[in-house]
Amino acid sequence: MELQDFRTSNSKRFLKPDGTMMEEIYLGNIHYKEGKKWVDIDNTLVPSDDPNFKYKNKANRFEASFSDTTKGNRFLRFKKGDLSLEMMPVG
Repeated sequence: MELQDFRTSNSKRFLKPDGTMMEEIYLGNIHYKEGKKWVDIDNTLVPSDDPNFKYKNKANRFEASFSDTTKGNRFLRFKKGDLSLEMMPVG
């Protein structure tokens, strides 16, 4: 059973049936902070509610949005709060 109160950005801790604990530590982040809790990062692509983009990542500290085409003036956007960075193909 996972002990969610012991999560960090890159680790999970578990209580095993025999009463011992086991910790999984990852090289990269697997959680992001939402309020005071560490939440699983989920980069699954889901439909975007923004009409300029077709897909977005499901859950992370930032939003990555993707167009379904390389035509037009929008292809990729990273957004966190009020800040965003958009990219488009050139040529």
